[in-house]
Amino acid sequence: MDIIKCIKADHDEAAALFGELARVAHDDRRTSDAMRLAVRLAVALKIHAHAEEKIVYEVMSGATPDLAAFSREGKYEHELLDLLLDRLLVQRPGPELVAILKVARHEFEHHARVEEEGELLPALAACLDPGRGLHLAHDFLYERRRIRPAIERLVGPAVRGTHDGLRTHHHRRW
Repeated sequence: MDIIKCIKADHDEAAALFGELARVAHDDRRTSDAMRLAVRLAVALKIHAHAEEKIVYEVMSGATPDLAAFSREGKYEHELLDLLLDRLLVQRPGPELVAILKVARHEFEHHARVEEEGELLPALAACLDPGRGLHLAHDFLYERRRIRPAIERLVGPAVRGTHDGLRTHHHRRW
């Protein structure tokens, strides 16, 4: 799998988690489901953003002027989404969670789907030979694995997606 497919796969996973969380965000009888999904979403996106900044944005900063500009802007968009994810983690189902989720989802869709998938990834693909794309994917996946324990310690143990076959853990805030 090349770096473009890795990034799109992460975006697809996050979009699915946004959808799942939206289905329970209003129902105060589904607090544990909402918390579990919020943790999964926060862990997935925080890991993705970190690996993307460290591996992909680093390469982009030395590529074309447009890619360099996007790598600078993207970090701030990640910070904004990170703040919204932190707010999701402490909110019970109800109108506030629905509102935060709506804004977070909008920011994610714009950053990931419109900007990255619509503009950035095609421009990045044009700059990379296939071997470099595979090498970046390897580095990206390694960085995701490396940073996961630290992010889980900060957010809480994650419930990982079904594709990696791991069991459910409950989120704790201390």
